Formats: sequence, C-alpha cells, structure tokens
Amino acid sequence: QTPPENDIIFIGSMLYRREFHQRRIAYVEEILKHRLPLQMFGIIEEDSWHLLKIKQLAYLLIKALEIAGIKGFQGNRSLRKIAQLKDMPVKTRYTALIKENLKGDVLFGKQMLNEISRHSVGFNIHGDLAGDYAANVRMFEVAGAGALLVTDHKKNIRDLYEPDVEILTYSSIEECIEKLKWAIGHPVEAGRIAAAGQKRTLIDHSVERRVDLLYEIMKKEYSGSQ
Repeated sequence: QTPPENDIIFIGSMLYRREFHQRRIAYVEEILKHRLPLQMFGIIEEDSWHLLKIKQLAYLLIKALEIAGIKGFQGNRSLRKIAQLKDMPVKTRYTALIKENLKGDVLFGKQMLNEISRHSVGFNIHGDLAGDYAANVRMFEVAGAGALLVTDHKKNIRDLYEPDVEILTYSSIEECIEKLKWAIGHPVEAGRIAAAGQKRTLIDHSVERRVDLLYEIMKKEYSGSQ
C-alpha cells in the first residue's frame, strides 16, 4: 500500500450564509494563510447577478407579505427557504485564497474514502448550526479511512474518541493551526494516533454498531410509552 502524502485534506461545502459555514471559511482561510499543505475538495456558493437580484426581490416581497399577515407563499419550497433567511441575500465574496486552492471535485462514497486515505491528516469542522455536540459523519469517514482526524472540540467528543490518543481536537483557530503544524511536523507520532483512531472507528463506529444502538434506543422508548 502506498504511504499517504504528508498533507491535510478537507472535504466539505463552504456556504457563506451566516447560519451555515462562516466559521468554517474563517478557519480554512487561516490554514491557507499559514501555508499549511491543505488539499480542499468541495463547493462554494456563488449566485449570478440575475439570480441574486431575484432572491433579494423575493426576500423583500416575503417580508412585506409577512408584515401584511399573508402566508400563502408557504406552499412553495424555494420561497420557504428564502423566508427562513435572517438577512437579505448578499453577494458572496470568497477570498482569492479560497478560490485558488479549492478543487471543484465533489467526492462521495468509495471515491471520497480512497481520496482521504491518500492524505495523512484530515481537517474537520462542524457547521455553525451544530452547537456544542459533535455530530457530523465526516469525523468517522476521516478516521475510518486512516487519516489523523483533527476536529473541533465538542462536549461529547470523549464519548466518541480519546483526544490526543485517537484524534486531535482544537478549541480556537490558534490551537487548530498549532495541532495541524504538529501533525505535519511529526508524521510518525501523528501516524500512531491516526492508527488508533482508525481502530476505534472500525470497532465502535460501524454501521452495524449504530443500528444496534438505534434499536436499543427505540426499544427503550417504546417500552417506556406503554
């Protein structure tokens, strides 16, 4: 088996709307500013001028209808999505760093796992809506494919992995940069942590184990309702 490249992989969307990925975008930009070897796969969201104007007009119309007490637009999925926005849509302005380094490929399934396995470190950060608990599937994909998972610290992270033994965690941009630099600068030690993380994933976080857990939860809830 070919050894992985001593670099960092990130796979994920970067949507600029306030409630989605602004924190993620800020972290990615900082990683790139520090010239860390980050390989980025995913999509960014850039509307054409005409589409942006349509969204802005729809947003203003919806707000006017809401003030007038009219809710007829709720039957339209696209209008409902616009109605849920906290602010009027604006033109997204991704930095040149993001645009120049982002690979347009959208990876899924086996192709994605194979790509992760080609890199020694996997950077993960939850979306802005995730709150205080680790929940995204990318953690398990990264660790399960054999890369060292570097992810944002959450209240329940120790229920999933042992920090500094099976994964690395961070609580700030500064700590994130520090951990990524360490991982790239200490490939042997980082490889040991990655191997421990992969082992934990394959034992405790398989689909079969998740189905068993879901079954136990459903059985408990069902028996308690009788």
